[in-house]
Amino acid sequence: MSPFNRSKGLSRRDFLRLSAGGLSSAAGVRLLGGVSPWRKPYLQDATAEATPQGPDPATMTGHVLIWGYNGTIDHYIAAKPALEAKYPGLQIETQQFGYLDAHANILNALNSGVGIPDLANFDVDYVGDFADGMSD
Repeated sequence: MSPFNRSKGLSRRDFLRLSAGGLSSAAGVRLLGGVSPWRKPYLQDATAEATPQGPDPATMTGHVLIWGYNGTIDHYIAAKPALEAKYPGLQIETQQFGYLDAHANILNALNSGVGIPDLANFDVDYVGDFADGMSD
């Protein structure tokens, strides 16, 4: 059982919604210049005409909140100036917490539904805390 007292559990729907955040973090790695783990080797030879183009960077706007602990978001912090230069309408906010505080803050945000980050790095050992709170 989770060491955190919760008044309301995390529903399966909310858990799946959060899991989609993991996919968006993989997309974020791709956005930051990383190689997608799903990329097939034969696609490396594709021509520019065959490569689908994303949205125009000048038209992208919004705020992205990234949470992490003790150095887990250093690569996002380092990439922030380049991303904000490429996407001028995008505001990236990073918040780094201590190890235990990061996990407590993520669980509290999920339980309250307020201040949930767009991307959160947490230790895999805490996945059980999210599963414990699923209500269906």
